[in-house]
Amino acid sequence: MSEDTTQKDIGRLEGQIKGVEVQLASIERLLREQNTQASDSRKALYDRVGRVETAIEVSGKVEAQVRDRIDRLEVKVHDRIEDLAKSVDGQFEAIEPTIEAWRDLLRTGRRISIIMGVAGLSLAGVMTALAAWFGETLPAWVRSWLRLG
Repeated sequence: MSEDTTQKDIGRLEGQIKGVEVQLASIERLLREQNTQASDSRKALYDRVGRVETAIEVSGKVEAQVRDRIDRLEVKVHDRIEDLAKSVDGQFEAIEPTIEAWRDLLRTGRRISIIMGVAGLSLAGVMTALAAWFGETLPAWVRSWLRLG
């Protein structure tokens, strides 16, 4: 009997061991599935991070290109403004004698106008004096010519 009990106990132990083996196999399978899922998840995360890093890198390069273009445009605009300023200064220096000659002509015209005005006033005064002289002399001359007096 004791051997039967021992055999039963061994059988029970074997059954329990098989149950434990099944549970261990189940746990092992779950762990492998979780490990695979975690690996896939990490891979997807790394891929996304890589794409984000690439996007950030591309964005940084694009921004650098834009900055470079803006800097070049600023330099071109600044150079063009300087060229225009030099050109205007050069043109002003080129036409400055002409402007000065025009100013001299205007001054001469004013002087001539003043002289003509003074001459006109003088002529008007002379004409008035002649008219007054003729006014006094003409009747006496006509009387003497006609022998009326």
